[in-house]
Amino acid sequence: MMLLLRHIQVTKTNRIMKPFNLEEAKADKPVCTRDGKRVEIISFENPNSVYPILARVFSYNIDYIDLCYNQEGYFFNDNREFGVDLMMVEDATIPSLWTQSCTEENTIINYTIKN
Repeated sequence: MMLLLRHIQVTKTNRIMKPFNLEEAKADKPVCTRDGKRVEIISFENPNSVYPILARVFSYNIDYIDLCYNQEGYFFNDNREFGVDLMMVEDATIPSLWTQSCTEENTIINYTIKN
């Protein structure tokens, strides 16, 4: 009889977002979109005076797309909210669950203990 026991700790990152702050972004604080996509700021001095922030937004379907934003981090100049608006990120990583798998002669038993 063979018994394999495996413990796996899975962590979940709870993304806490706050309104975009130009000074914090210039200080290399993490930025994401309102809908949670990863963002890298390319430039804060784009020649377009209405949309001076040039950012690379990483998507799930494509590698990335470069977008321009106003100084408040909005994609639209009239400040209406949109999914690709810039937000400041504060990550909090919390252990979310423990998973244990037991294998005994072609039988797999899985159970999860949530914190």
